[in-house]
Formats: sequence, C-alpha cells, structure tokens
Amino acid sequence: GMRVERNALEQVVDATRGDIRQILNLMQMWKKKKDNLNYSDAKFKMGKNSGKDFDLGPFDVIGKVFTPDFKKGFVIRKSEPYFVDFSLMPLMVEENYLGVRRFANSPLADKSKRADVQELEALAMAATSFSDADLCDTQLRRNQDYSLMPYHAAFTCVI
Repeated sequence: GMRVERNALEQVVDATRGDIRQILNLMQMWKKKKDNLNYSDAKFKMGKNSGKDFDLGPFDVIGKVFTPDFKKGFVIRKSEPYFVDFSLMPLMVEENYLGVRRFANSPLADKSKRADVQELEALAMAATSFSDADLCDTQLRRNQDYSLMPYHAAFTCVI
C-alpha cells in the first residue's frame, strides 16, 4: 500500500477537482517512486503542473491536436493534450482525424503531387500511427509501464 497524509490527499483532490481517474493515475505513478506522500510533496507535485492539466478537460484541448503547428518544439506542444486524459484523448483523436484537412497549408505539402493523393497518404500514415499506438497502449496497460506514455502520446496526438 501507500501511506498518504490526509491533507496531502485533500490537496490532490482539490487540484484534480475530484476526478478519481486522475487521482488514481497520479497515485500509481507516485507509488513507483515512493511508498508515502506527505503534504509538502503533494503541494510541490501539484504545483509543478500549475493546475494547467487539471483545469482543462479533453473537450477543451482536443482542438490543440488538430491545429496546424510546425514551429520548434511542436512535438511537445502536440503531446500535452494527451496527458489531460490519456485514456480518452487517443479515442477522441482517432474518432475525429478523418474530418480534418491536414495538407491545405502545410509546409510538408509536396507541390508535385495532387492534394487528394497527399491527403490519402497522410490518412494512411495516421492509421499506421494509431495501430502502433494500440500496441504501445497494450504494453502500457498490461505491464503498467507508464514510461511508454510519451511514445503513446506521440503516436496518438502528434499526427
């Protein structure tokens, strides 16, 4: 088990706005490093996130995944929405990616190819990425190997 001070738990509950899924996810990740959680640790860990990930829900951040962004550091920015709800975000992206026009003004567009061919190629690459993400998710959940989460985020949200 894990020993958690009452005021530390209250800090986590307040920061996550009572979202039991996030609370359990955080506790599982923290348990891998320590067997106890005191108030100062909880305050530091929750303060480190600045409440950013806990104030927004998946419906608030799904647009960030589909907004064109190719500036330096875009992989990290595109991965951030995944960590709002790592169970739901991949499903939301997979459900909605077909309706997004990817290559309209993209710097990745190849002027020598027809736009519709490029669109089909992009959709095929996205489908392959979702397939890889499913394999990653299976290992993540089967082995509780949360170190795979950044890879899962990249496969699902950086499309």
